[in-house]
Amino acid sequence: MSEQPYSVTRKTLGLILLVTFYTVGYLGINWINDHRDHYYNVSLWFEKTIPFVPSAIIGYSFVFVLVAILFLIIDNMPDFWDMCIRFFNMSLLCFIIFLIFPVRMDLRPEVTMANDWITQVVCFYFWIDHPYNLFPSMHLSASFFAAFYCMRKGRIIGWITMIMAMIVGVSVVLLKQHYIMDVVAGFSVACFCSFFSLKKIKARLLDEISD
Repeated sequence: MSEQPYSVTRKTLGLILLVTFYTVGYLGINWINDHRDHYYNVSLWFEKTIPFVPSAIIGYSFVFVLVAILFLIIDNMPDFWDMCIRFFNMSLLCFIIFLIFPVRMDLRPEVTMANDWITQVVCFYFWIDHPYNLFPSMHLSASFFAAFYCMRKGRIIGWITMIMAMIVGVSVVLLKQHYIMDVVAGFSVACFCSFFSLKKIKARLLDEISD
C-alpha cells in the first residue's frame, strides 16, 4: 500500500474537526456540571496557601502554541491521522471522567475588570471557562501530548515544547484553574494516550503465542 500523499487541506480539515469536537464537548459538559449539586474534592491541604498569579495567564496560553507547533511539525499523513485518533481518544476519555467524577474549583478568586490587558484576558477566560471540568486537566494533557509528539521529531524542539508544557502545568495551578491532582491526572492521561498502542500489544501477544 502506497503512503498517503501529504495534504495541507486534509490536515487543516482534521484540525478543525478536532478543535470543534474538543470545544463543543468541553463547553457542553462544563454547562452540565454547572447544574450539579455534588462535586468531588481533590485539593491538597496546602493549596489554599498558593497565591493567585494573574500573569500566569501567559504560560497558561502556551497550550495554543504547543498545539500549533504539533500541527505544523507533522510532515506526513499517517502520523497526522495517528495523532488525530489519539487526541480524539484522549479528549473522549477526559469527557467521560468529567461526567463520572465532577470536580469544582473552589479556590478561584473573584476578578474584576481592570485597565491592564492581563486582567482583561483572565476575566475573559474565567467568563468562558466555568470552574468545572478539572480532573484530569485537559490543558495539561493537550500540552504534554503535543510535547511527546514533538520529542519524536527532534531533541531541540522536543525539549522546548516539554519546557513549555511544564510551564503550562505550573500556570494552571497559579491561575487557580486547576488543582495539583488535576495536573497529575492530566499528565497521566497524556502519557497513556501518547504511548499506549493496541496494535503493539496484539503483535506482542501473537509473538508470544507463536513462540
